[in-house]
Amino acid sequence: SAQPSQPKAAPQPKSADLSDAIGKTFGVVRDHQATDDSQLSLRAGDQICVQQVAAHGWVYGHRTSPGQAPRSGWFPSFCLPEERPPPPMQTPPPMSPPAGSTRVARDYDASDPAQLSVKENELVYVRQRDRSGWTFVLRVSTQGAGQREGWVPEWVLHQKE
Repeated sequence: SAQPSQPKAAPQPKSADLSDAIGKTFGVVRDHQATDDSQLSLRAGDQICVQQVAAHGWVYGHRTSPGQAPRSGWFPSFCLPEERPPPPMQTPPPMSPPAGSTRVARDYDASDPAQLSVKENELVYVRQRDRSGWTFVLRVSTQGAGQREGWVPEWVLHQKE
């Protein structure tokens, strides 16, 4: 089946920033409601395999979420996660998200540059939760220089019983 024509602007050479996303699968971070048949409606949390990237901010992909009919179509690139390092490979157990800022329950020392060291009782804002059990957080407290955001294991955010 031929791919439908691209929405909006004429195609231009692929933009470098997303071209390495082709062939990879991402978790959708923002909803998108299709406005015509060439587009793909997405919900945050859908899994999407990127097949083509147009320079004007549109991405052609194939939805691979379990339990949903597989569909292909165009959607805006802002539905994909921003350029963040991928979550680390270990698998701490996943939990449900709290709203707003979260108090860190346990100290954690980062083991690589994509991670963030946090201390008990620090406040962080949860930006993204990954199914692997890692959570991307932004430090709310601004004391001291140093890193403001990174991945932490989900369990550092859970209050001790």
